[in-house]
Amino acid sequence: MKPIVIENIIENLAVGLLVIDPDGEIILANKAAASILGFTGETITGRGWADLFLCGENDLFNQVIVDVIWEQELNLRRTVPYVRGDGEVLQLSMTTSFIRTDRELVGIVVLLHDVTEIHTCYLHEKEILEDKNRLQKERTESLNKLAISVAHQLRNPTTAIGGFAGLLLKKADPDTFPAKYLESIVTSAGRLEDLVRSVRDYTSLPPVTLRRVPVSVFHEPIERRVRQKAAELSREVDVIFGGESFEVSIDPGLVEEALNEILDNAVESMTAGHGTVEVSITPEENSFLITIQDNGSGIPEENLPYVFDPFFTTKAVGIGMGLCLARQIITEHNGCIWIERSELSGTKVMIRIPRKAAFSIAKKGELEMEILDEIVGEVLVLKLKGRLDSTSAASLKDKVKDCVNKGRIFLVIDMTNIDFVDSSGLGSLVACLRSVNKMGGDIRIAGLQNRVRVVFELIRLHHIFEIFDNAENAVRDFQTSTKGAAT
Repeated sequence: MKPIVIENIIENLAVGLLVIDPDGEIILANKAAASILGFTGETITGRGWADLFLCGENDLFNQVIVDVIWEQELNLRRTVPYVRGDGEVLQLSMTTSFIRTDRELVGIVVLLHDVTEIHTCYLHEKEILEDKNRLQKERTESLNKLAISVAHQLRNPTTAIGGFAGLLLKKADPDTFPAKYLESIVTSAGRLEDLVRSVRDYTSLPPVTLRRVPVSVFHEPIERRVRQKAAELSREVDVIFGGESFEVSIDPGLVEEALNEILDNAVESMTAGHGTVEVSITPEENSFLITIQDNGSGIPEENLPYVFDPFFTTKAVGIGMGLCLARQIITEHNGCIWIERSELSGTKVMIRIPRKAAFSIAKKGELEMEILDEIVGEVLVLKLKGRLDSTSAASLKDKVKDCVNKGRIFLVIDMTNIDFVDSSGLGSLVACLRSVNKMGGDIRIAGLQNRVRVVFELIRLHHIFEIFDNAENAVRDFQTSTKGAAT
């Protein structure tokens, strides 16, 4: 009874389910998986991954499988494009797990969910956001030109007014009305100089330079900034961090500058002796979200529409360029920033930034592959070194075909020094070796490192091409077989 119930549950799951056994055979494919991938269940089960998917346009789809094998990772999640046999392009959310017990490999489990409609909505929202950012950039550029002009016109007279007033103040008798007037002039000139400096900083932001960094890189700077600002204002403020550990592609210096402006406002809003700032950085499907929540006095609702406008401030002493600067930095990252009033107290600032290059093929191993020739009797050994990707596999294909055309039909591909293979390289390698076989060449693969061997076995490449532990054994097998054929 139980097996029947389990079988019915699996068959009627709304998501696709594939299970690959340790020999690389797809032993289970439910109806949803077959439908999503454009097959029937009978054409998938019993086959190998390479037979079905490796040679084609689905490099990112295949790379998920390669990566989960290479990293031996649990719950690897990615959203990737998939081109069906009928040409339809889907967006699939893939969750894969490399399942191993203490003693042996159990296999790979793949969950597939068609998120094409959701992805289409995301692209539509992205277009709207890009249009919004474009308009914001145009507005910012216009503001920059005006601000530069105003700052230039103000700088010289402000410096002159402040300088001459300071000189006269030194000569004036203290505690007289002229001295007080001059002090007021010096103070006001100083505020104008601060205004000019803020405008100059706003208009001279450097271009965004993306770097791949873990989000934890912000923890120490955030804590340090809050502590310094709290000390300036003689307050006690605690910082609480939440969220997950993951990597993003951003300009960390600029994002830190934007966060500093928000943190300063958070600390300044705390009127009580002790306050709290909660910072959470969480991943989303194609972006990540930064939430900064304080328990300060909050922002009046009537002021919310204007908080990001330049020179808007409710402080007795302030320029009003901090949040405007923060928004410009986030906009330059193609992100967005908004503020929500907390239901209890304080202010919640939300920042969403795209996770650039989050799902691209990992750049591991050498960027270029070397191919060395060695002739052993009638056998040509091609020794590979470095990273096997589509470019290096294409070079190998040209090399192998050239050898076969010149009559070198006994070939050994020695992969002892291959330190990484990606899905495009595997697909190109399979296509290369199959085409050479059709030309009459006889090929052996040798010297796979452990992780490369596991990749070959779990996508069933070892069923397509004969694999040997080392090049010497492969050469010896050639020599034995050719002698047997001769007798």
